[in-house]
Amino acid sequence: MGPMQPGARVLAQYVVDAPLGAGGMGRVYRGRRLDDGAPVAIKCMGELGGPALRARFAREALLLARVRHPSVVSVLDAGFLDDDQPCIVMELLEGETLEARLADRVTLPWREAVEVLLGVLSGLAAMHGAGVLHHDLKPSNVLLQNGRLDAPKLIDFGIAALTSEGGARPRHGGVLVGTPEYLSPEQLRGAAVSERTDLYAAGLMLYELLTGALPLVGEGLSLVSQRVSTPCPAPVVPAQMPTPPPALRAALMSALAIDPMQRPESAHHFAAQLDAARHAAEVDAVVTFRRQLARGTPITEPEVIAGRGLQVRALVAARVSLTAEIRAALTACCEGFGAGFALGDGLWVALQRDAVDAISAQVAAERLINVLSAQLGATLVAWRMVEPSFTLSPAMLSGEAPLHPSLKALVAALGWAPSAACG
Repeated sequence: MGPMQPGARVLAQYVVDAPLGAGGMGRVYRGRRLDDGAPVAIKCMGELGGPALRARFAREALLLARVRHPSVVSVLDAGFLDDDQPCIVMELLEGETLEARLADRVTLPWREAVEVLLGVLSGLAAMHGAGVLHHDLKPSNVLLQNGRLDAPKLIDFGIAALTSEGGARPRHGGVLVGTPEYLSPEQLRGAAVSERTDLYAAGLMLYELLTGALPLVGEGLSLVSQRVSTPCPAPVVPAQMPTPPPALRAALMSALAIDPMQRPESAHHFAAQLDAARHAAEVDAVVTFRRQLARGTPITEPEVIAGRGLQVRALVAARVSLTAEIRAALTACCEGFGAGFALGDGLWVALQRDAVDAISAQVAAERLINVLSAQLGATLVAWRMVEPSFTLSPAMLSGEAPLHPSLKALVAALGWAPSAACG
């Protein structure tokens, strides 16, 4: 079967709009559902597909249909064309692959790399829970929806397998299939595979995100020999990038263990290790920042806030005595529309983040100001609107990225200076 033309009907319910790409397993088209016009991706076998490839293609549809998760591409329909070639209809994804992002930026700061991996591991956990092994996890098989690092999507299940098959290795014509650079030691030895095989590939991706290279490279027997017998070297990030915390490096090296039994026991476990490492780094940074304040260091580049980046429409800051009771009250009045954090003794910044427009953001900010002034005895309060795309990130407050002028302006408006009591 040659390429399908725009307007061609597929499985009676869909119509082809335009080609999206082609690969070894077939062609992909942008299409739409006839009854409601919903956009879809249509993947069809290539014209050279033999019986073995046809079987793998049909198998991909069956395995994808087992998994329903935001981080895994969804199969909407599957069947056969008029010439008996298999066809899969999937959700249409917009964005770029992680491979394309790496080609553009080479490496990612460790916090961003962890953000990607947590999404990938969430998808892997859903796959493994459904009894499916990916078998070919790599940057080109991770799509960043709308370019967002916190919204990765696992794609391409062409050589996926069921865990119930007893650790079968995917082969084609007697040859082990997969991407050599991302094969685990057990795959290269021809041994049984498991969920921990996918975790090894996830570890390789994290290593590449941090360093811009894979830990062990080579070709043919050289690659096999290294991978099955040589421990991976510790990651070395570029000098201009923030240094990953020790706990993160330890979790990564555990995932890259030659012996599968030395790796994390599950995707959930690996994700928990990464999240704990990130949290520990943020706590350490907060402690460091408070010590700097105790020495009289001016607030210009605070170390960090706990938590992930926050979408913000308004910033509210106040000078208030931060007793335990006041902190609890501030947390309570922020709940539902914002988050707050302290910058030393006497300064509280609340982030209004749930409003969808400037008017509702202003109303919420003014409500918080009333609480701060009337109920909590704040002596000075300042607030600012910020642009809709503004995100307050840990990197911004850690000095890895410039502090936003809006936050600097708040601190200046309050005339706040650090106190020796804040250490």
